[in-house]
Amino acid sequence: MLSEVIVTKEQLLAKLKENLAAHKTIAQEAREGYIKKTQEVLQKKLDEAKEGKFVHLSFNLPEPQDHSKEYEQTIIMVEWDNRVELTLTQHEFKSYILDEWTWDRNSLVTNAIYSGRAASGCSMKGYM
Repeated sequence: MLSEVIVTKEQLLAKLKENLAAHKTIAQEAREGYIKKTQEVLQKKLDEAKEGKFVHLSFNLPEPQDHSKEYEQTIIMVEWDNRVELTLTQHEFKSYILDEWTWDRNSLVTNAIYSGRAASGCSMKGYM
């Protein structure tokens, strides 16, 4: 098995930007789903309070995750590199090209609560 791979800067930037766009789409969908779910829960609690019921006010809605900054930082670092070709380790290849970062599983599973795209990603990667 290869321990390193050489890629062109152009290839790497294209793939990182593609992965960033997909991540941002999922993060935005999850954010919108989270806000909708939060509003539904709050409205239900408010309705119960208006009816004179005792209302338990704790919430168990995990916040959606957005790791766009990690992509953006990596993209900036690659853009600043003067070389035409870059050497990626297995770990870097897995993150940058295969889009399987160390936080990927947790992020997708959390966002899948609110995002159909994230749920689909979980299914494709065998996380759920």
